[in-house]
Amino acid sequence: MRNRLALPRFAALLIVALLAGCAGNRLPEKAADTAGASGPAILPPDAASQAMPQAALPAASSATAMPANPEESIFFSPGASAIASAERRKLKPLASRLQADRRQTVTLVGHANDNGSRSFNLAVADARIGAVASALKKLGVAAYQIRKRVLGDEQVPADCRASACRKAMRRVDFLFSGPATAN
Repeated sequence: MRNRLALPRFAALLIVALLAGCAGNRLPEKAADTAGASGPAILPPDAASQAMPQAALPAASSATAMPANPEESIFFSPGASAIASAERRKLKPLASRLQADRRQTVTLVGHANDNGSRSFNLAVADARIGAVASALKKLGVAAYQIRKRVLGDEQVPADCRASACRKAMRRVDFLFSGPATAN
């Protein structure tokens, strides 16, 4: 009986040790690639910051926890990556914008609040990005137009304790770039 319990206990300890090691990583090694072969699954931090205007990344305070344009963000329930029907309605005009100009791209930036572990929050943010990317593709957006950046709980302000602030952090932002956004 003791030997039969040793293997599952060892496996559980091994999994916990692996997850603890991942918790210190800023980005997951490789997320499920929903962008296809034509684009990276996750932009490296320097490439992502070059692809996006610096003003697109909010400063760390609860006053800026909300995205600049909530209509270009998809919000999620705690710990979930399923897109609610009210949020799904926002996708059609965003997809139409990308279809109107195939040179335009979007970077999907995944956020999570800080209620879970670092690795859990990164995984949830990545799953949310995957759900939004998949929905955009079903609406006819080309895979090469979609880029991804996982922030997880990196941008959660220290004073973000109210439920409205935490809800605002559970989102995927759309950051458009390309010819259609040039002034």
